[in-house]
Amino acid sequence: MNYYNNSSKPHIKLFFYKCPNGNCKRHTIHAFGTGDLSGLNGFIWPPYRYTNYPDFVPTQIRQDYQEACAIKDLSPKASATLARWCLQGMIRDFHKIIKKPLHQKIMELEGRVDKEILDALLALKSMGNIGAHPEADVNLIVDIEAEDAEKLLELIGLLMEEWYVAREKRNSLLKRLPEINDNKKNV
Repeated sequence: MNYYNNSSKPHIKLFFYKCPNGNCKRHTIHAFGTGDLSGLNGFIWPPYRYTNYPDFVPTQIRQDYQEACAIKDLSPKASATLARWCLQGMIRDFHKIIKKPLHQKIMELEGRVDKEILDALLALKSMGNIGAHPEADVNLIVDIEAEDAEKLLELIGLLMEEWYVAREKRNSLLKRLPEINDNKKNV
């Protein structure tokens, strides 16, 4: 049932969505205010946005990513730290680079990823260092805004798409084509 308020008085419209992805089916509620209530635009549930990645992305990476998204506006520094943890976990899991310091892990990606990606990874590591290594210099204050944390999370999302999702699509296609060929031969 659709109800449209044509009144000129301030009001709030609520929109309810259910993700059509069979693995997700997450519910989302958006609120849109008008007039004096126009500042109330945004998510009601969940109170933050994130992409729900499939199970082939390791659980800990998905959890850290979701938590980083959840606290992006509340604590951009903590969100950046969690994004850094995601990056470290992804490099360890996807690229099988086990060396201890994250900087060395990133540098070992040279030649495997574009220079622009490498530079972005170093920037993410640097911005997330405040939470990972606060003892290095407690007087050093890294000012990270919610917009900065958002960009770091976009980078994590890009890497999940390019590394995990693309690999899964590739493997699925490469597995399916011989099956299709075998079925055609048996006709």
